[in-house]
Amino acid sequence: MSRNRSVILVVDDEEKIRKLIGEQLEGEGYEVMLAARGDDAFEILQGTPRIDLIVTDVRMPGAMNGFDLIE
Repeated sequence: MSRNRSVILVVDDEEKIRKLIGEQLEGEGYEVMLAARGDDAFEILQGTPRIDLIVTDVRMPGAMNGFDLIE
C-alpha cells in the first residue's frame, strides 16, 4: 500500500458496479480495495492500517449491511 495515495474501500455486492467504481478511482490515482459484502469489508478494515474513504452500497447480502459497516 502506497503512503502517497489515498486508499478507498469500495463495497458493493454487484461485481460490475464494484469493478467499474474501482477502475474509475484507480484511473484518478487512488489506491482501491474491493469487497463484495459488508462482512468482507469489515475484515479488510480490521487488517488494514489506513483506509481514507469507504464507498459502500447500503443493501448487501450477509450479516452486515452498509449502515452496519460504517458504524
